[in-house]
Amino acid sequence: AIVGFERKCLRKILSVAVLVLYPLLNMGIVIFRIHEHFAFFIETILHKNITLTSRTYIWDTALELIKQSPFWGYRIDAPDIDAWYSGHNQYIQMLYESGLVSLLLLIFLITYGVKKLNRFMSNVDASLTLTIIFSLLIVMVAEAPGWDSIFIVLFLSHLQISCYEERRLNCKYAD
Repeated sequence: AIVGFERKCLRKILSVAVLVLYPLLNMGIVIFRIHEHFAFFIETILHKNITLTSRTYIWDTALELIKQSPFWGYRIDAPDIDAWYSGHNQYIQMLYESGLVSLLLLIFLITYGVKKLNRFMSNVDASLTLTIIFSLLIVMVAEAPGWDSIFIVLFLSHLQISCYEERRLNCKYAD
């Protein structure tokens, strides 16, 4: 009973981390600049710039442009921005390029995948898949590598879930 309770707690913690804490952390850094409260640690100990290598300037510029076309983004008609190569944040990049509509669709896909995986967290590979998704999302706070890695992991997790469900179904008929 204790092991089952521990697994259930771990499952809840990972799900809350991916679905609630991560978006709050992302918004906290990008919009509210919570990292500035750790300036001493960032500048003195890590020897890094508080602007996160000028990413905060890029985010400010992109957020202003996003306000002009929030729902659909700019697609190919993007305004020319000096030194704009990447939003250095995958979410800002997505909002800039394709707007809130596509971001909401992506959030739905990630949420759906995480909730489905959550049912099978007692399996080591399901918790590993969730850890990979969480790790990729963390990287996307400070980089814009594209969504292909997340889509590949979500696709593989869908196959993984299908195998779990098929095994569960076969076990029912074997009895």
